[in-house]
Amino acid sequence: MNRYVISVLVADRTGVLRDITTAVADTGGNIDGISQTVVAGYFTVILTATFGASRMTCDLLRDEIVARFKPEEASVVVRLHEPPRPALHGIVSDAYVVTIHGTDRPGILKQVTTYLASRNINVEDWYVEFTGNQVTHVGEITVPSHLDIRQIQVELSSLLARDSLKCFLQHADIFRVTNEVGPVRNILAEHRHVGQD
Repeated sequence: MNRYVISVLVADRTGVLRDITTAVADTGGNIDGISQTVVAGYFTVILTATFGASRMTCDLLRDEIVARFKPEEASVVVRLHEPPRPALHGIVSDAYVVTIHGTDRPGILKQVTTYLASRNINVEDWYVEFTGNQVTHVGEITVPSHLDIRQIQVELSSLLARDSLKCFLQHADIFRVTNEVGPVRNILAEHRHVGQD
């Protein structure tokens, strides 16, 4: 069994995901992980696919996907999946959502991600939305459990306050309860299930 990581970037149009998934399925692959979004009119996806006893290679898989597009239409990268790096594997951590809001300026993400990396906090997902010159960043991060989340909040808020940016950290469960419709029952059910194990 070989597992591959596939990344595709292409100007958005109807049927892009169909073309990619068809190429993977038709060559004997089973997609077992996927994250897709559209940013500024560009479709981007990263997915993992597992192939059984076949002679699939990174180059062959890339060629199969590229063949579904017009020449030079899509940028495709395929590589063998590797186990998580030791820095991320085995660390007990909690999921938090960081929200940043204020006037946009160059370097906000550099400043935030530099701080997070210095504390061994991993960024799992990040989203940015603009309204005029105002920007809102919403990111999901995993914070090692031994860190004091209140101290992280203070340090991050102080760092961003220099540029009049407001920053808030919430546990992912709290964020879901206060920002999504109907998640409370699911969260309670998850915790009951965990307690019964």
